[in-house]
Amino acid sequence: MRVGNDDVRFQVLEGECWQGAKAFRLTRKIGGQERTLVMTYNPKLFHAQWLTLQNDLEKALEGLGALQQRLLDRSHGLIQGGRAPTRASVEKQCQELLKRQHLKSLIKISVEPDDGDIPQLTYEFDEQALHALANTYLGKTQAVHLIC
Repeated sequence: MRVGNDDVRFQVLEGECWQGAKAFRLTRKIGGQERTLVMTYNPKLFHAQWLTLQNDLEKALEGLGALQQRLLDRSHGLIQGGRAPTRASVEKQCQELLKRQHLKSLIKISVEPDDGDIPQLTYEFDEQALHALANTYLGKTQAVHLIC
């Protein structure tokens, strides 16, 4: 799956039903037996996966921003009631926000206490990781066949 979508081994599949799909096959020894691997790239699948990923990213970044603001508000005394957040509770909320596929590899979080021992959240979106994911994973399927 780490093969780039623009790899020269990909050959465009002929026929209207394929609509821009491309594929290549290779043989590898897997589990002690020769196997044929067929890697396909489908632009329609890529587009659907890209839209899903963008939606997931938007929701996760929005949720992280809201959580970060609540922690800042508590730190500044604007929120005083309720149970005080702990590092573990903030990390758990972050993990819930990043539970969808690929998000943990695209958004890095850090939770550290401030001077008042209130956990503060920082996060960073890794655009290079997004480009690598789009080029090497999205739009692809892989099949393994045993050679008789």
